[in-house]
Amino acid sequence: MLVLLATAAAIGFCALPRATVASDLPAVPCINCDAEDSFLRPTSGLWYDPDRPGTGVLVQFQGDIAFGALYAYNPDGSAQWYTFSGPLRDSVEGGYQQTVEGELLRYSGGECLNCEYTEPEEIADAGQIRLQFRQANYGILTVAGGEPRRIFPLVVGVDTAVDLEGTGYPVPRLTGVWVFAFQDTREPLPYGRASSVLHLGPRFLTVDPSSGRTDRFHFPLSSYAFRGPEQSVIGGLTCGINLLNAERTALKPPSCELSLIVPSITDGSKRVIFNISLANFGVDTFSAVSDDGVFLFQAFRVSKPLESD
Repeated sequence: MLVLLATAAAIGFCALPRATVASDLPAVPCINCDAEDSFLRPTSGLWYDPDRPGTGVLVQFQGDIAFGALYAYNPDGSAQWYTFSGPLRDSVEGGYQQTVEGELLRYSGGECLNCEYTEPEEIADAGQIRLQFRQANYGILTVAGGEPRRIFPLVVGVDTAVDLEGTGYPVPRLTGVWVFAFQDTREPLPYGRASSVLHLGPRFLTVDPSSGRTDRFHFPLSSYAFRGPEQSVIGGLTCGINLLNAERTALKPPSCELSLIVPSITDGSKRVIFNISLANFGVDTFSAVSDDGVFLFQAFRVSKPLESD
């Protein structure tokens, strides 16, 4: 469990130096973030502030309910457990899509390591915790009225890289085999659904010769033949600065564009462009909605990079 030091000594947390206010927090640019379904729910797991390594909060999402735990210190340096729970709601504040708010519950006693079980005692309500999610893997944490902090999921076992200027978001290495689940929203459920097993190939970097900086990276996207390991390139994922959308107007940089062939009952198989925000790419899943709102998908990783990658 990671350690979380909050800013409100009144509830038993150690005080920290004043953090930046919410408007000054480094933001990860977000494309189509006003779209209702630009992501389904935030990522479950350990979240942390990259500017303060060694701190974090554990949160689990199941349906529309969140349960979390944080581990903090009292002013005397002793450790203290807290838990919280609350519904995952659509946010009413601009710039955030989903929010969780709940009461922090403080505990004492309980079982020590390899000791006989002792039920912990709930001592008191320790204030409120708020998690605001701008993207599936980018949020703002506020504890007991303290200063807000930006948080990201902790990534282990998969390489990450911050390749583009203008964001501090570490994009996971997406190379590997994924299952894409598609939905054509024009068709009533359960119709209009399809799935495909696709392969995101090795990442290629492009360097701007004038500046010497990376201005985009690309993952080729391939499908598998029904028999054998052969692959056919059907599209790709490109993230970069000053990409152009279908109307040839610049997207808010940095941004990502996924192009692939989507199965459709109405149109037959057709090429669709999805614009995706950087922080909607997680280690094991990502999702997007087409610009016209007709198609949506969620992708699930089923393998890490292959030996051939």
